[in-house]
Amino acid sequence: MRHAKSSWDDLSINDFDRPLTKRGKKNAKMICEFFVKKKFEFDYALISSSKRTKKTFQILSKKINKPKKVNFSKDLYLVDENAIVKKLKKYPVNINQF
Repeated sequence: MRHAKSSWDDLSINDFDRPLTKRGKKNAKMICEFFVKKKFEFDYALISSSKRTKKTFQILSKKINKPKKVNFSKDLYLVDENAIVKKLKKYPVNINQF
């Protein structure tokens, strides 16, 4: 999942440190409601350590069951889907193996 809408209001802020917009926070709550409605559960969360992705996860964590394992990684910041898949393949399929 991608982070919610981030703010470009202050161009002096480093991209890594950009916060969510009001719309982004609202949208994160909406996707959270979707996860709750569909009864999605997550065993493991691998999340970029940028401010906007951590805030998106924080919003989701208020309503969904927190994953058994959460890993914030700067290695996920600004990477393409191939790098994400490569990183995911390093982790065991079964969460109980952690």
